[in-house]
Amino acid sequence: MRSNVLTAAQLGELQSLREEARELMEKQRPDLPAMLAGMALSEGGNEKVLEVLSKFYIEFQKSTKAMPAEFSRSISPDVLFEVESKALGYLYFDLYRPRGAWTLSSKKRETIKECNDEMDLRAWEAAISLKQVRSTIKYYESLR
Repeated sequence: MRSNVLTAAQLGELQSLREEARELMEKQRPDLPAMLAGMALSEGGNEKVLEVLSKFYIEFQKSTKAMPAEFSRSISPDVLFEVESKALGYLYFDLYRPRGAWTLSSKKRETIKECNDEMDLRAWEAAISLKQVRSTIKYYESLR
């Protein structure tokens, strides 16, 4: 997978977190891959997957608003777990995002590229939030 906005190191880390999200989500809901494959293969499937992904992103953003900009011991564990679950959900569904198809139209290629760049940045945002939350959780656990 190539990205115009992320470095190779960022892509590697992102892919690792996506795979981790896949393992966790499919352990909890073994029916998800079949459901998503059916959704993607149905008429208008790519649009449906992008719609679900957009909804996950909105939920993820809402959950991160409860996170303080600076680290604080007063962060509620509920907030941390909410951000973690939303970020994992987003990264899981991002695995199924349509990457675009080849086309003769340079205008369409540019639109597909811009969409993929934006989606890559959203996935990276979820990955960074996931890492931040997990390091905070580890810190809290070390205090016990």
